[in-house]
Amino acid sequence: MCLRLLLLLLPGTLCAETLADAFLDAYFQQYPTQATAAGVYRHDGALDRLEPGEIEDWLKTVERFDRDAAEQQSECAFDDCVDLDVLRRQLALERFELVAQRRPQADPLFWAEALGRATLYQLLRDDRPERERLDLAAQRVAKLPALAKLAMRSLTDVERIAPQAAAEAARRLRALAGFYRDGYRQADKRAAARRSGERAAVALEALATFCEQLGEKARGDFRLRDDYAMRFRLGTAIDTEVAEVLRMAHQDLAEKREEAAAYARGIWPALFDEPAPLDDRDVLRRAFAHIEAQRPATTAELIEQYRADAAAAFEFARKHEVMTIPEPLSLYIDKAPAWLGGQSVGGVFAPGPFAAEADTLFLLPNIEDDAPEQAKARFFSAFNTGFNRMIVPHELVPGHYAQLKVAARQPRPIRSVFGDGVYTEGWGSFAERLMLDLGWGGPPERLAHYKKQLENITRVIADISVHTLAWDENQLTQFATREGLMDAQFASNLWRRAMFSSPQLTTYHLGYRDIQVLWQSWLSRRNANTPVREFVDAMLSEGAVPLAVYRRKLQ
Repeated sequence: MCLRLLLLLLPGTLCAETLADAFLDAYFQQYPTQATAAGVYRHDGALDRLEPGEIEDWLKTVERFDRDAAEQQSECAFDDCVDLDVLRRQLALERFELVAQRRPQADPLFWAEALGRATLYQLLRDDRPERERLDLAAQRVAKLPALAKLAMRSLTDVERIAPQAAAEAARRLRALAGFYRDGYRQADKRAAARRSGERAAVALEALATFCEQLGEKARGDFRLRDDYAMRFRLGTAIDTEVAEVLRMAHQDLAEKREEAAAYARGIWPALFDEPAPLDDRDVLRRAFAHIEAQRPATTAELIEQYRADAAAAFEFARKHEVMTIPEPLSLYIDKAPAWLGGQSVGGVFAPGPFAAEADTLFLLPNIEDDAPEQAKARFFSAFNTGFNRMIVPHELVPGHYAQLKVAARQPRPIRSVFGDGVYTEGWGSFAERLMLDLGWGGPPERLAHYKKQLENITRVIADISVHTLAWDENQLTQFATREGLMDAQFASNLWRRAMFSSPQLTTYHLGYRDIQVLWQSWLSRRNANTPVREFVDAMLSEGAVPLAVYRRKLQ
């Protein structure tokens, strides 16, 4: 604390790297749950500081850092300029969410998110003694009722609160309450944990009820409308006009559908004993349905498939010199633990830049073996064999696991803590295509990749159209199912994500598209014998920063 105060009393005297580190120190004190996610554990007994006075003080801190960063941006070396850009973008995002959008007063999801991340990493990670982690988690659990009450006192701007956001927050909070009532006591079996978990569950259910009641009188619109352009720029670091991004996405979707259909027609005789339909959409629907029929039957089979595919992918990457793989391998693959309950999600949970050598958790979505057969069929159709093998490069190598591992070892942690989403998701999507083009997988994997690319482009169109053209759920569903070839369930999920996670949905395709341009440019300047590793290592070297940095670096 003394160091932070000293640094803040010396404006204009810090180099860019020290300024970035000082901001991280301040940020982690303001948001202790984000500190835990980054591998900083000294604030693990506290929850985020969200009292009105604390937020007001935080905004003053944000302004001081922004003034100091602006002074240094006039003359800075390459690495310092990158850090200052990352810093100022985060500072702008803080102001946008806390001042322009008034999220503490006008967005129930602001509180659902803060409550939802309270103990997740403490319970999942095993890089510290279990008793230590559980004791610190228990301190946070004991504070959850007070944070839930603070949320109820803060959510007063009914003119701006969207009924849909209130309903979604209530849904998440009830799931979270279920976790603290049932799942938490499986993670911490002590009697005190059971009692504090029950108190937290009661408080979360009360907040969920409050949100439901709030939704009945709320009059806000979840659509960002005029604020979308600013949110898009802050979330993507892309300065292109939103209308132009939308126009290009429509064009990209038509071209990608044509490319995918041409591939499907080329392999059609190997799949079917009848002529291909005349319409490209019908060709792709039949081809996609074919690969979805080849799927695991149980969660155990799903896990074994991913473990085997992961081992094969690392071996493939070494053999083909795809990248300099960070050693030692620190990857744990399993299903999301049942005790997570409502928090059970799949994905890569990296340890962060302050605990870089801890295990990365690759947790798989799963469904219980005794679930209804129709539900299991739908689940395993989505996680079919071709998709699972195709997605391993995206999630692991040279995708998220490898990229995040390299980034965590970077000497400049601000780039990992506030990693650029367009770069990160774009890199995962590019990793899919790169490995396929090098020989990873076959027709099922290639078709699964095309299906996902169509989905990613549809996400861009949906996100922008919902918020700037006022699309309703029916318009989105019709477009997603007809033009993006998504099934109705995926389209329904897309609607919910478009309402509440903008502009994250746009990052997959926008990043993939721009990295492909860099890749093709790099290929045109190299001979055929140049190892792919040179490009991949270069594209990981600066961390998860905006792609404009890599354009400058590669040129």
